[in-house]
Amino acid sequence: MGRNVRFILPLAPTVTLNKLEQFADPSQNMFISKFQWGSGELVMATSNQHSSMIANLLSKNGSQIEIWQVLPPYKLFEECTLCLTTIGTNTAELGYLGVPMVVVLPTHILQVFKGAAGGLMGLLLMVPGHIGDMAAYLMNFMKIKTSGFVSWPNRWAKEEIIPELIGRIEPKDVAVKVVELLQSPSTLKNMRAALLRVSNEQKQKLKLNETELQDGPAIAIARFVDDLEMAGIQIMKLEQMAEVFCC
Repeated sequence: MGRNVRFILPLAPTVTLNKLEQFADPSQNMFISKFQWGSGELVMATSNQHSSMIANLLSKNGSQIEIWQVLPPYKLFEECTLCLTTIGTNTAELGYLGVPMVVVLPTHILQVFKGAAGGLMGLLLMVPGHIGDMAAYLMNFMKIKTSGFVSWPNRWAKEEIIPELIGRIEPKDVAVKVVELLQSPSTLKNMRAALLRVSNEQKQKLKLNETELQDGPAIAIARFVDDLEMAGIQIMKLEQMAEVFCC
């Protein structure tokens, strides 16, 4: 099945190719060997490839991930059968577009994020060494356990319409879920319909008018996300954790 699947990674404007290469290099990313994860090698794109494609990330097993640099990436997202993402407003954007997704939040190193509390607990998190790390681990563990759904579409629907994989997730766990979905077109079709339904409900609540919708997806989605935040729906601390765990 792998030969029939095309992998594309839109490069975030805050991430450079050099930084991406470091994440995939065992000599610069200690978590690759610690958790037995796969590594990769960055190869620059050739002139006969798509103009937005700037490089390829090649795994040791021969898988190829195309690295694209395109902003905004909404047209690219719309062409995807399925997206792998982490928590954040990106789940709202994909939901707006009706793109099926799997949301992944690995929690292998909970102790590295120490911005989940203020006051006395916040001070305790900042204590150097084992005590601060343990406090951070316990605080973040409890926050995840009590947060409910972590993606916007599931929080809007108050039920799981897209899979959320949270915990000590292994790459194989993600691959199994992706293969399961790709082999079930009806499931993806139902997921797309559910995403469009809950997103349309949110548009109505936020009174996103027809003029803004006609301005195109980039402008409409930006307004959509801005209105979510202006409406008082705050981005969870877990989203900041995702920047650490899923970089």
